[in-house]
Amino acid sequence: MEPLVWSVLFAVLMLCLVAVELLTPSMGGFTIAALGSSVLSVFSGFRHSMAAGWTMLAANVALFPAAMFVGFHVLKKSPIVNQVQNPGGIINAPDARPLAKLAGEIGKTLTPLRPAGAAMIDGMKIDVMTEGKFVEAGTVVRVIRVSGSSVFVEPENIV
Repeated sequence: MEPLVWSVLFAVLMLCLVAVELLTPSMGGFTIAALGSSVLSVFSGFRHSMAAGWTMLAANVALFPAAMFVGFHVLKKSPIVNQVQNPGGIINAPDARPLAKLAGEIGKTLTPLRPAGAAMIDGMKIDVMTEGKFVEAGTVVRVIRVSGSSVFVEPENIV
């Protein structure tokens, strides 16, 4: 076969090996094989002609990182990677109240918050944290936001 055909075939093999690397836990084995295939692609291109060699070098330098970039973005949205996050936070009991509904609620700290501790909010003991402030035990606090399983509070200014 013509060296130019081999050059193109090695470039296609490199793209396939990148895809296999993203789908299997080979710890870089397929990436090394993809890089080897890329080198063979460039070598075969130079065996055909200088112009083909430089063209294949430019194509491989552009295609390899582009394939990795596209692969990671496609993989992130695929059902293979389970990235479903519970919008209400982590709930252990089936009848537990979603944490997201605590936003704006008022409660009382059970322990000092340095910056994390516990508070009684809406009749439930909740693990809470401040945004870096120290809050004494027994202080009235308001839930300012909920991020996953983290409940952020701040002291309530009672006038």
